[in-house]
Amino acid sequence: MCGFLFFYFKNNSSLNNNNLIYRNFNKFKHRGPDNSNIEKITIDHNTLFIGHHRLSIIDLNQRSNQPMNSNDLRYKIIFNGEIYNHNDLRNELNRSYNIPWLGTSDTETLLYLLIHLPIEIALNKLIGMFSFVFLDLKEKKITIARDRAGEKPLYFGVNEDFFGLSSDLAGFSDIIDFKKNISNDAFQKYLQYNYVPSPLSIINGIFKLPPSSYAEIKINKILFNKYNDFNSLINSGFINFNYYWKIEDKIDKQNLHTNSEDIIKNTENLINESVKSQLISDVPVGAFLSGGNDSALIVANMQKYQKTDTFTIGFDEKEYDESTNAKQISKILNTNHNELICNKEDAQNIIPKIQAAFSEPFADSSQIPTMLVSKLASSKVKVALSGDGGDEVFGGYNRYIIASKYWNFIKIYLSVSNKYLENIIDLIPNYFFKFLLKNNLSNYSRNSSDSQINSIKKKLKEIKNEGSFYESMISQYPTNCKIFNNLIKSQKNKYLKVSNDFINNLMISDFKSYLPDDILCKVDRSSMFYSLELRSPYLDKRILEYSYNLPSKIKLKNNISKVIIKLILEKYIPKEIIYNKKSGFSIPISSWIKKDLRDWSEELLNKKILEKHNLLNYKYVKSIKDEHFSNIKNNEHKLWSIIQFNSWYENL
Repeated sequence: MCGFLFFYFKNNSSLNNNNLIYRNFNKFKHRGPDNSNIEKITIDHNTLFIGHHRLSIIDLNQRSNQPMNSNDLRYKIIFNGEIYNHNDLRNELNRSYNIPWLGTSDTETLLYLLIHLPIEIALNKLIGMFSFVFLDLKEKKITIARDRAGEKPLYFGVNEDFFGLSSDLAGFSDIIDFKKNISNDAFQKYLQYNYVPSPLSIINGIFKLPPSSYAEIKINKILFNKYNDFNSLINSGFINFNYYWKIEDKIDKQNLHTNSEDIIKNTENLINESVKSQLISDVPVGAFLSGGNDSALIVANMQKYQKTDTFTIGFDEKEYDESTNAKQISKILNTNHNELICNKEDAQNIIPKIQAAFSEPFADSSQIPTMLVSKLASSKVKVALSGDGGDEVFGGYNRYIIASKYWNFIKIYLSVSNKYLENIIDLIPNYFFKFLLKNNLSNYSRNSSDSQINSIKKKLKEIKNEGSFYESMISQYPTNCKIFNNLIKSQKNKYLKVSNDFINNLMISDFKSYLPDDILCKVDRSSMFYSLELRSPYLDKRILEYSYNLPSKIKLKNNISKVIIKLILEKYIPKEIIYNKKSGFSIPISSWIKKDLRDWSEELLNKKILEKHNLLNYKYVKSIKDEHFSNIKNNEHKLWSIIQFNSWYENL
């Protein structure tokens, strides 16, 4: 688990500056504090900087530091992540090639795998999380790639002076003037979703390599121009871009698994094997234990192989505190449990560190407890396993329950005159909607305010088809919202229709965007800020390919989500804990904005800052702020996204 930088400058570029590169490189040293190394190479009279920060996990010896060279010095690699099956791959290589191994690291295994096998064959053999740059000095070619789920980041871009790659957007920060190059398209999507979706970054001309993709670039063929559009860049002639794996291609629409007993047994075996493989490490491995079912099942399997240190964060506010559940589960599973009960001051002290951790605007407020639990865990271990991915893979979100219960009724509604029914929706009493939520969502645990119910009604009126249903569930702002000064209307729908199983389509859509760009971005940036490697067993490719071939009716039954996970977990903990309503990994951000963080929030929502970047309509921002502060409407998510963007902007 590490961070890297790769910058190739034209020989006459004024940016070809040692001090500038080292300054940017050191901005993300937290990703790998155990060893830092940067090399400077001349290729065709141009200058290449290739650097790596290492967090030592496997083979702690300095022989496994990076950049790593092949024995003949033709090839170099910089790599971020872990290859869990690297010993099996090493044994496979040994059967065909006489390789002079120097150490026992997965980096060295990956290096020789890429040397000896075609790129797509090599990538499809990997089980793990990764992003890397593989350099062939003889052919003057680099190959870059990212793991299937998007656990590890990779930013890249080119302009008139350079071609650059980095694990962190901060790697570009002194090379490009961020304030003058904000992507309006990315900004509007950020405000809509609370994150910047791939392949965009918040900066024009800098992109995220999409999950499960790779690109081959001939260094001596690079066209040094600015490309503001991702498709223009990958079609520029010097990049060969492809996907090596797509979950939609792994689904056998004619042969979905349906035998419940076999499904439970097979899933249990796959999860156990994934957990076992992810315990590979030369340093201690712990686990996040949130109090929910996903992390509980991971820990239950870990306990078969080791005595596990578990970590959880609690809050003074009981409505948001699940530390009691986590402690109860830890006692049943017999772990070495560690908890920190945070007060408001503890949580709020993390807020100034958010920009340094994320380097790009990000507004999922659960980033705060994720950073807190990462800080706690890093005091005892260097690696932790988590339950991330369980919701997307096994059906854990409310929107899946809503769709499974009401989609057939919504389709009838869509088939009738919309205007007539839209008026009827406004006439339905709010208490009736509250009754439906309380009785039909298994993890719905709080009383909705009238403003939340009105928001649900509004979303219902926006639904026109399957795609707009999905967008209404994941969006904070409609695409035609008056908050934007320069509205970009061409917004591509994120919904992906793979089969006639609507619920599975929702899960796959989440897997393709929400999971990598929100959930995995959050856990990667939060954990790596404290030099902690976080692993997600549910994202093993074998689990993904099996689970997405299961019909959704097996994953969700009788308004109960993640049925498969819960049935397996019944072997380890009592049912009353498993089926207890959960509050989720959340914080009281709504009240904080109005009270404890009011001065800070007011400062970041003021007219002066908004006029600096001129991206938002101040009157609209003021109206939603006044609604929130006056308790007329809960606008916490809308305000938090603006606050986080303005905080990022002011810290540039």
